Amino acid sequence: MFRKHTTWNKVKAILVLTIIFLMILATNSMDNSHFDMVKRSFESIYKDRVVVHDYIFQIYRLVESKKAYINSMKPNGDMEFADHSYDTINKILDKYAKTKFSVSENMRFNSLKIELNNMRTLEDKLSSKTDIAKREKIITDINNHVSTIESNLQLLSEIQVDESKSLFDNSNRLIESSYLMSRIEIGFLIAIGSIIIIIIMVKPST
Repeated sequence: MFRKHTTWNKVKAILVLTIIFLMILATNSMDNSHFDMVKRSFESIYKDRVVVHDYIFQIYRLVESKKAYINSMKPNGDMEFADHSYDTINKILDKYAKTKFSVSENMRFNSLKIELNNMRTLEDKLSSKTDIAKREKIITDINNHVSTIESNLQLLSEIQVDESKSLFDNSNRLIESSYLMSRIEIGFLIAIGSIIIIIIMVKPST
């Protein structure tokens, strides 16, 4: 009889420990999963949106500076000028290209690169040897490209805001879901505790 009670107690102890272990493993796995998703969302907000917004602003300033310089030149002035801003712009674009794109963002980004290349091609045609009428036509075309570039930059900027909001909302949903799961886990703990008490109190049949 004593051996039977001892064996039953061991079975109960193993069963209780197994239930507790599985419960801890399950809840820990769910918590870690939610934490990782929230962490990735906030990292994406910074790396793919906040930093990119700064890239867009840098490109905008460089293009505006270039536009102001070209339009301030005198018709008969020397049009030869050393301009390394495209090197800077290309470096920024390379960094931008390594971030995570949405579908609409990818389209605008490609359009931006095309317009910048077109603008650079036109600038290469400007020199002191170019006649005034042709210069004016080139400068007008450059200004048209600048307008398109500014439009693309504006739309890209708006995309960053929209995507940041989407990521933030998703993070909030994950946090709320995690809070709900924690409430469920408490109920689960109470249920498991009740089961454990029942198991402990049940005596083996004689």
